[in-house]
Amino acid sequence: MDIVKLWEPGARERYYVSKFNITADQVDEFAKGVARSYVEGFCWVLAYYYRGCPSWKWFYPFHYAPFAADLVDISNLTIDFDH
Repeated sequence: MDIVKLWEPGARERYYVSKFNITADQVDEFAKGVARSYVEGFCWVLAYYYRGCPSWKWFYPFHYAPFAADLVDISNLTIDFDH
């Protein structure tokens, strides 16, 4: 059963509530953290293939990706891995 229903208004909130088991009032702040971790994952992969493993401790802490619309302002993020 499709709970998210991307074609209906409110899909973003339903996505986070159903996939991450949070409440609707937590969505905005939580989504920022998921998006940041997702971008960190991209950076980790690129660093791994171009410079070697940037961190053996880093991992993506979620099972699902962020809603695509939440990948905004990623150019403002500073990503640094502990060596």
